[in-house]
Amino acid sequence: DSYEFLCAITMLSNSSLDEKAEILFDFYDFDKSKYITRDELVILLTNALTALNAMVKRDPPKINEIEKETDEFFSKSDLNSDNKITLKEFKSYLKKDPTILNILMNFNIAKMEDMGTDFGGGDIPECDSDLEREINPPELNRNSKITNAK
Repeated sequence: DSYEFLCAITMLSNSSLDEKAEILFDFYDFDKSKYITRDELVILLTNALTALNAMVKRDPPKINEIEKETDEFFSKSDLNSDNKITLKEFKSYLKKDPTILNILMNFNIAKMEDMGTDFGGGDIPECDSDLEREINPPELNRNSKITNAK
């Protein structure tokens, strides 16, 4: 089907993960409401998973598998529980879910440079003001031969 084909072409393009996410989000936001509903997500995941399975010569996923993936995706990405997924929520979840990350990396759909600071989830760590001194103390920067020669 044409949606599956366009989904596959988008995923395999040389675009960044953010660009791919934006294209797919816009493509499957059928009513152009700036959010994806559960029904739209079912169609997106059906096409994406069918295309990925076809690439490795597997049968397409069954509807109950897609429903399960949709429920999980929706429950974890809809951060404000408004039953809609915004582009920001969509992109954030793609970069944080370990299963999705594994698939994206294995198919070369995403590269390490796409991941950004929130790769794999979790909060961004607090900045340690003296971290540079701890990992690179001045004593290590001195050449012992020069120091001994003085």
